[in-house]
Formats: sequence, structure tokens, C-alpha cells
Amino acid sequence: MGDRSRKLVAVVVAALAVTTACSEGSGSSSAAGGAGDGDNPKEIASADEVIEVVDQGFATYRVEKPGIKSDYLSYGFVVENVSDEVALTVRARVEFLDEAGEPVEDASQGHEFSVVLPGQRMGVGGSDMYADTTSDVRPTIADMTVEITLITALDTPDGERYRKPPGAYAELEVGDPVVGGADPATVEVTNTYDVPLKPKATAVVRDADGTIVGGMDSNATAQVQPGDSAQAEFFGLHVDEKRLAEGTIECYADPNLGRMITRTPVWHDV
Repeated sequence: MGDRSRKLVAVVVAALAVTTACSEGSGSSSAAGGAGDGDNPKEIASADEVIEVVDQGFATYRVEKPGIKSDYLSYGFVVENVSDEVALTVRARVEFLDEAGEPVEDASQGHEFSVVLPGQRMGVGGSDMYADTTSDVRPTIADMTVEITLITALDTPDGERYRKPPGAYAELEVGDPVVGGADPATVEVTNTYDVPLKPKATAVVRDADGTIVGGMDSNATAQVQPGDSAQAEFFGLHVDEKRLAEGTIECYADPNLGRMITRTPVWHDV
């Protein structure tokens, strides 16, 4: 499946120790103007004050088999935490537009990051069939948009507000992705923390020019004990499309901590 010396930018962060529920906050200020206390964080004027969408892209392609023509969509995007606090439970909505700029029916997708550290970039994507073209009628996908719809809470980098007991957020060790023909790509994640994790790997795929042409997601790994490693297995990489088959896989990983619960999210676009 092309060059096996694929780039890995895999990033995994530590788990909140015990709870992701509503808790008393320290009330320390953030780059977004102050998050208030744990139950009543200060709202921000724009999601871009904390999380920016810094890159995105997609590709469509057709797979033809005897008597069947199917159209596939592969996409990916990258976000960055531009604040000085840790963003917890960040959701994004992806919409695909036709040539008139109207949303393509049933093509929207949702993604969630449980933790995004200050200055950290996280990427995710997917591939799926969007039209069975036995009748040669299909929607035209001309563009995509990515919108941050939820930032549930902000924590200090040392975990004073939400980690119980408090503890600093950090990265885990990761290996290189392993890719083999039609077999799923995998990446090894090592838990360097003192709490068990079930991390989830994600990836975007870039062509030779560095343009995002697709992406992948994975199921959560089995529980990884401190100091142990596990393989995260991607799905959704179609080798039928040359741009994906020969692309560079850029991997990320989320600790998969579950959703924060607070009375008032920091940002919520309903």
C-alpha cells in the first residue's frame, strides 16, 4: 500500500483520574477570558478562542465491480487548541456541500475529542459510501465545512480543576503505523500514566502535495494498564483510490475519557 515509512504525528494524552462529572472548579483564568468555576464556566464569544479548525480536505471516488457502481467519500480535518487551557469534550460537525453551496442530504458527520491540550493539534476523518450509482444518479460533493459545536469545559494543564486527585496532563508513547495491503492500519500505544486507558486512534491521509484527501477512525483499544501497550486498529481506508493508497497517514489518538458533564458548557452552538 505504497511507502511504508509513513509519517506519524500520533498524540495521546492522559486520562482524568477518577471522574468526568461536574465538580468544584479552581476558578483560574484562561486565554478565553476566564472559565469561572466548575459548575458555571464563563461562556466565550466564539469557539475559535479555544479551538480552531486549521486544515481540512476530502476526496470522492467511484468503485466499480460487475453490475455495481458505488461512490465513496473520504475526508479529514485537523483542529488546534489555541488557548492556554485543556479543552474537554470537544465536538465538531462536518457538512458536505453541493455545487450550489447547499448541504448534501444525509452526508453530515459528527466527531468528538475528549481532550485537546493547549497548543495540541488533533485530526480525525472517515470514509464511507455515499451513493449507490446503479441508476447513474448521484449527488455532487463540491466542498466541506467543519464547525465546532461544543466545548464542554476548560481545565488547567496541571488538572487542578477537574482531575481528581489533581494531576498534570501529558502525552503517551506511540509507535509507527503498520500498513499492509488490504489489512487495516494499526498503531501501538503505550500507556505511560498510572491510570488505565482505552485510547482511540484517528488519522488524516495526505497526498503527495500535503493536501488532506481522507481520514480514518478506530474503535477504542482494550484497556491499557500503566506501562503496557496495545494495538489501535483503524478502519475506513480504501485501497481502491490511489490518492489514499499512496497517501501519508498522519495519526493522532484520543484517551477516550468519556463526556464531561457540566451545567453550562463553555461553548455550545445549538
